[in-house]
Amino acid sequence: MYTIATKPQSIFRILADSFRLYRISFPKIWYWQLLFFLPSALISVLGNFLQFQQTITTFAAVGASGLIAALIMTFGQCFLFNRINDLALHKDLPVTLSLRAAVRKMFPALAGLILIFIVGVIVFLILTAPLEILAKHHWMILKQPWVTLAIGGILTIFLIIIPQLFFVPLLMFENLSVFKAFTKGFRLVWGGWWRTFCLLLLLALLIAIIILLMGLVNYMILSELDSGPIILNWVGVFESLLLNILAIPFFYCLIIVQYYDLDLRNLRKDKAL
Repeated sequence: MYTIATKPQSIFRILADSFRLYRISFPKIWYWQLLFFLPSALISVLGNFLQFQQTITTFAAVGASGLIAALIMTFGQCFLFNRINDLALHKDLPVTLSLRAAVRKMFPALAGLILIFIVGVIVFLILTAPLEILAKHHWMILKQPWVTLAIGGILTIFLIIIPQLFFVPLLMFENLSVFKAFTKGFRLVWGGWWRTFCLLLLLALLIAIIILLMGLVNYMILSELDSGPIILNWVGVFESLLLNILAIPFFYCLIIVQYYDLDLRNLRKDKAL
């Protein structure tokens, strides 16, 4: 049984609460995740096929398919966050309410995600520029391009991406505008950057272990078969499908539990002031 905590939680308690919420919500949302993933995956595959045709019509089709896939994924993200939050609050509300909320917030969410991408690129370029200057002044380690990219990427994730993981929840739960949800993400995470980073790092390690185990199982099975590229492609599609159905809902549960923990900490800070 999951209940929203009334006092700040440790990292491991947040993970435990995330698993509890996951157990409650997964039976009620996995088919929705499948429903949202399949069209976007098929559209992406179609786009990858068309991009080799090298004509204006196919380039337009690739752009249109990418936009449709982005809309479906954004709609699914809004819906699932709203639905899981209803389950976390023990609200026995009709699914249609979450669908309507996702329809209302789909385009603002997409605009916000584009804004986050643009800001992330600008910050990345600003952060990597000094590193390239240092590389020219005999900082040997920075002369390796991957080192500069890695440092800039990690700093961008830490400064921009982590706070904006809560953009859609803020948009959905607090009914904020795009700009207010964007700016409040930084205020929400302020003082809890490292905690949020550690939680996401643990989640990434868990997913990496799952991918490794799936790869080992596939290797043992396919090594016994005369598998061609078509079979390998279908196996890859199945792995991606399985990972999306299992991992994405848990990621949403983790973000929701962490959102309430950070919000509670901020309320206590405001009362202390």
